[in-house]
Amino acid sequence: MANNLSIVMTARAMTNKLFVIARQNYRENDALFRAVDADMVMHPSAIVAGKIRVLLATPMLYEFMSLAAYQEEDWACALVSRIAGLVDNRVPVIQEIVVDQDRHCAIHDALERGRVVQLGDIMRSPGDRDRSLRCIALLRISRNSRELLPEADTELLPGDRLLFCGTRRAFSTMEWTLCHTATLEYILTGEDRPRSWIWRKFQERKKR
Repeated sequence: MANNLSIVMTARAMTNKLFVIARQNYRENDALFRAVDADMVMHPSAIVAGKIRVLLATPMLYEFMSLAAYQEEDWACALVSRIAGLVDNRVPVIQEIVVDQDRHCAIHDALERGRVVQLGDIMRSPGDRDRSLRCIALLRISRNSRELLPEADTELLPGDRLLFCGTRRAFSTMEWTLCHTATLEYILTGEDRPRSWIWRKFQERKKR
């Protein structure tokens, strides 16, 4: 390590146009690496810990990144532009949604009864079904299939796992559609806008 840091310091003394990337294996060497003032310091243990954290918190995100790595650069640039347009320079929120009885009973029950629910339906605003929520679907895992950037007309199935990216408000709003039968019915048909206490609570929160 001492030899490598010495090489970095010598090279910097010769020119100030270097971009330095250093690998730090031990935390006890923090002071030395701060003194070197590298442009980027790689911590192998931190990288591994970060991957484990992603796997535990949002396992679908890791799968999405693995699949996205095989796409063309134009595909990635277009996706980044779409996300940037949604979040207005804010940090995007990643959300996993599972269409099951325990967490999202309204949509699960509708699908079990044979109702057709498309991906675009759950991305509508429960306050105005003609308006879309500020989110996009990144990945759909349905049984044994995996679909990157699924289309809005994709028909959902019980047990589907969906990965979204968007604003925090979009996902808190989406929960009304996923969990409340009356709201889902309005989204699907455009008729009988909910007037229950749940709907009133939603309207009150919108005014805040």
